Amino acid sequence: MAFADDFSQCMSQYGIPVDASAVPEYDLLKSALDYAQNWLSSLDAGMRAGFDAATTNDPVSVVLADSSVNAAPAIPGLLHAFDQAQGQPISTLLQTAAYCCENANQSPSSSSSSSA
Repeated sequence: MAFADDFSQCMSQYGIPVDASAVPEYDLLKSALDYAQNWLSSLDAGMRAGFDAATTNDPVSVVLADSSVNAAPAIPGLLHAFDQAQGQPISTLLQTAAYCCENANQSPSSSSSSSA
């Protein structure tokens, strides 16, 4: 569980409290974050701006896990944590999570237990 702990610690440094028990293993988290970022990038500029505006101060990030959107169904716990981080748009939250995912995967404490 070292990866999840390292990821949670990294996210908390950016004001995003993430419960380590809600963090999937590295491969699943990376895939889910890549998929969500690609989905967001595929929206036209106006839709992206609207989604960023909506998620900055309102707890609506979890809608990405909804079956009608289906952009991040594998990470509802992380999306709930995003909703607790007021003042940050979804694009920034996803970038931060992707950074922390890679950072935690490279951590010495994660390397011995990451996908075994």
